[in-house]
Parts: sequence; C-alpha cells; structure tokens
Amino acid sequence: MSDTGPPRDGATFDPALDGERADTQQERVLTVMRCGEWLTVSEVQARIAQMFNGKRDPETSIGTRIRDLRKAKFGLFRIDAQRRGNPKAGLWEFRLVAPTQTPTESVPPLEA
Repeated sequence: MSDTGPPRDGATFDPALDGERADTQQERVLTVMRCGEWLTVSEVQARIAQMFNGKRDPETSIGTRIRDLRKAKFGLFRIDAQRRGNPKAGLWEFRLVAPTQTPTESVPPLEA
C-alpha cells in the first residue's frame, strides 16, 4: 500500500513498485479533469504535459485513473462518457461532473 493515497488492488499491481506512481498519476488526472470539460484521454495527456512540466503519463494509465475516480475510495466521482466524432472510430471523451455522493474514504488533498 502506498502512503499517499487509498489502497489500490489488482492482479498485476505491486504496491512497492506501482503505488507512488499511480497515486501521483491520479492527482494529475484529477487536477486536469476538475475543469469539467469534455476531454479525450489524449487531451488529458496533453494537459498534464502542459501543467506538469512536460510529464507524459501513458494513455492507458490515464484511462485507468479516470475509471478509478468512479470508485468510492478515489472520490466516487461521476464521470460522463460519450463518443466523439464518427461513432465507428471508437474515440471517447470524458467529463468529471461531481462526486455521486459523499465518499466513505476521502480523496487525498492535492498539493498546490
């Protein structure tokens, strides 16, 4: 378990190797998603790079962190999703709306 956020799980998750990285990715994704705009994963990645001195989190990790935001232990946020452009292209965009209720475990505060 990492010291900075709620416990993570999964068959391939190793807290000693992955905990700190996943927690800091979560903070960056949440910072970007708080704008409430519709964003694709690549747009979230670009904004992270812009806001965090060129940091480039992998798109797969960003997608995972967006899904994590829906879980109670990461804030129980409502994340809307919709297709963008040609529906057959498979491009999705996401928007953080608000927590769906008061989470049972709080999201760690973001550092300024």
